[in-house]
Amino acid sequence: MRLFAEKGYAATSLSEIGEASGVGKGLVAYHFGTKEDLRQAAMHQHLQPFFDEVDETIRTGNLIGFIEKRFRFMAANPELRRCMAWATLEADIPIRRSERQAQLEELVRQKGVMGGFRDDLDPMLVLLTATMAMDGFFRFRPITAALFPDDFARDDVEERFLSTLLQMIQNPQKS
Repeated sequence: MRLFAEKGYAATSLSEIGEASGVGKGLVAYHFGTKEDLRQAAMHQHLQPFFDEVDETIRTGNLIGFIEKRFRFMAANPELRRCMAWATLEADIPIRRSERQAQLEELVRQKGVMGGFRDDLDPMLVLLTATMAMDGFFRFRPITAALFPDDFARDDVEERFLSTLLQMIQNPQKS
């Protein structure tokens, strides 16, 4: 995962992965198959705690809690954030839609307001906007901190950002 985060998927070879792991390229290929299979396995391993949160959200319907947990998960996983940033730059990486994603979308469409979202907004757009805002926060944080050091260099910037985001999308009757 470290090499994918540092160099991106396209610039990372199985030979480099083997060298960093202390084994030969052949053993990496034997165990994982292709580089794409290795990337999928690495992403799945790192994303499993997030998948668990999605499953809990599907069970409980707590969409506001899900957004908060996703933010905290992204905050705690900088290598994963870098891999996701690379994935947006390397358009040839296959993105697969999962059954879990479909279940979450259905939940959002059915229970957006009941799940805590404002009732005057499209619940799918609320989730997409919140997701993109969180991703943008982490991706552009170094630039924003340099431009606005008084606001973004503070220790509490993550909590302030999350609080503001939740206030913008939360249904006041559900808080």
